[in-house]
Amino acid sequence: MRVRMLRKARGWSQSELAARLDRVGVRMHQTAVAKIEAGERPIRVNELVILAQLFGQHPESMLAGDVGSFPSAMTEVVMAQATFSQAHDEVLQAKEALAAAEVREQVAREAAIAAHRRLEAQVRQPRGGVPDGEHREED
Repeated sequence: MRVRMLRKARGWSQSELAARLDRVGVRMHQTAVAKIEAGERPIRVNELVILAQLFGQHPESMLAGDVGSFPSAMTEVVMAQATFSQAHDEVLQAKEALAAAEVREQVAREAAIAAHRRLEAQVRQPRGGVPDGEHREED
């Protein structure tokens, strides 16, 4: 983090930087500034943005040397978002396919039940085509 270098270049003490942060809505004690400078305390995104504004820098330039390449980190974030989006789309498609399969299953189940009922009715009918319990009239 380049906070110490930028703070010293402006002639500010840690307490003065903390006071400037407080004036713009970021409550931070001098000890927090010291810990950030020493790498003992992580910096929050909102703090990074405000510090960059105070120092007239871009937020990514504040990270130079600490976290590798900001553009490569952003590329990783964008790629992760794209992967997530693709996976999400695949889940939605799978849910739609599942719903369609469930409808086909229900239709097939109903057709099987109807066929079974017709078969049972045929089995109950005697060979002459008159249902059980009814007698055939003779001429």
